[in-house]
Amino acid sequence: GERTKEEKEEKEKDAVARREETTQVVRQTSSPFSLSSQPHLPSFSSLSTSLVLQSSQQRRETKGKVTTRSKEKEQKKRKKKKKKMQLRVEKKPESRDEKLELLKSGYTPEKRRFEICTLITFTILWVLTAYNITQQGGFGNWALNAVSLLTGILVADFLSGVVHWYFDTYGTVNTPVIGVLIRSFREHHINPKAMCDHDFIEVSADNCLIPIPFLIACAVWQVQLSWTVEMFLMCSTLWTVVFVLFTNQVHKWAHMSDKFRPHIVRVLQKSGFILRSKHHWEHHLNPYDHNYCIFNGWCNPFLEKIDFWKKVEVLIQKHTGHIARNDDLEWTKKTPSVDSPVEPVAPSNKKEE
Repeated sequence: GERTKEEKEEKEKDAVARREETTQVVRQTSSPFSLSSQPHLPSFSSLSTSLVLQSSQQRRETKGKVTTRSKEKEQKKRKKKKKKMQLRVEKKPESRDEKLELLKSGYTPEKRRFEICTLITFTILWVLTAYNITQQGGFGNWALNAVSLLTGILVADFLSGVVHWYFDTYGTVNTPVIGVLIRSFREHHINPKAMCDHDFIEVSADNCLIPIPFLIACAVWQVQLSWTVEMFLMCSTLWTVVFVLFTNQVHKWAHMSDKFRPHIVRVLQKSGFILRSKHHWEHHLNPYDHNYCIFNGWCNPFLEKIDFWKKVEVLIQKHTGHIARNDDLEWTKKTPSVDSPVEPVAPSNKKEE
């Protein structure tokens, strides 16, 4: 009987021990922190390295996204700037008022700031050129300055005709770079008196673009070979760019009515030193193909006599295929210029075609 009791107690102890072992095993397997009991899970070092690689890949991806977004933003900004600086016309309107409104919208704040910078640059370079000529004794020779002054007037008048003829005859408002300048020429043929409402900056600043490279050269030039020849060229350039600067202002006065013109301007117009209204009005007769020189018009009779502009247009069409005044006639058709300050005067020496 005692043996049976002892055997029962031992069996109960073994059973209790087995239960405790099973409970410990269950606890170990159910614990989330026991990595040793879960052989299928990776170790701590492998987890850390994988997390680092994932974070580096994410950083690269985010950097790539940021760079692509920044590039897209820059491209959009550039496109906006181009759109702001230059007018884009897909289809020309039919009515005169709509055409004028569309062309007027092409004068943007960006264009205004560009004109101010151009005018300031021109003024600084002109002063530097005058100082350089003074330092080399250029203004001491009165005969040389008189000849260079007359040369400057003639060259400025001819250059005004070349620029006027080219922008009237070729290109469109959509032409890269120069389309911003062509816009004002198209507007002027539809409404000649529109420029009378513009200030000096809007009227004359664009004239400073071409002279700037010549002023840079004259501002640093030192006489080396022939003082007379080189100084004549420098003085002629100095006076030419001044008259080029005021060409469009003179053009503006030619379109103003008498009561708004200053007295000195009327005197200069009557003397023929600057452009007269009646002389310039002949240019505004359709198809706008003569009397392009607009500082004083001294070059116009000679150029018209030799048929200079039409001969150049024939050569250009022959070698390039570009048709003269194609775009300008599309803007001015069915929109006669009725706002000129003077009555139309038919040219007496022209035969009707």
